[in-house]
This record gives sequence, structure tokens and C-alpha cells, in this order.
Amino acid sequence: MRELADSQFRLVPGHLGAGTVAVRSVNFPDRYVRAGDGVLRIEPFEDTDDYGRATSFVRVPGLADRSAVSLRSSTDTRAYLAHDTGRLVLARPGGGRAERERATFRFR
Repeated sequence: MRELADSQFRLVPGHLGAGTVAVRSVNFPDRYVRAGDGVLRIEPFEDTDDYGRATSFVRVPGLADRSAVSLRSSTDTRAYLAHDTGRLVLARPGGGRAERERATFRFR
């Protein structure tokens, strides 16, 4: 059961204020998805501006479906959270439908 908890995340208010969200671990609530150098890591909270920028994403209408959601990096306006073969990655979707679908999510 622990493996399931380790794979679950929750959207919470972002560290940059209004209009941003952060992706927080359910199993380790002091850890957030952090983007940096083109990769994503899960790291403990730090009360710094750099950390706030690296862990905050802008929630926008889905790139492949406007009724869904895409999460754009707050530091790179062309980069989005995307799924790739069971992994969460930071990607710059091109114009192809499949690329846009990988950066589009539905949350329950």
C-alpha cells in the first residue's frame, strides 16, 4: 500500500501566490514537485524565492482538451508538466496532438 501512497499527489495553492498551484506529495506532505534544469524532482519545502518559483505552476485550460487542465511552468512559459510512459516530466509540447495530450490532465 505504501507504493500507492508514494505515487499520489495533490494540487495545493502555489508558492508564488494567486494563479499558481504546487504539486504536493500525499505521503510526504512537506515535499513538492520541483522543476529545475529540465528535470522534475520531489524535494522538501524550502522558504526561498528560488524554491517558490521552481515548485509553482500556472493552471491553464488543457492543451488537448479545454475542459481539462495543463500545468505550465512558472519559470519557462513553454514548458508543461507531462506524462511519459508512467513518469511525470517537464516537456515543451509541440503542435502535435499526442504531445498536447501528454500535457493535459483530468483531476478528480
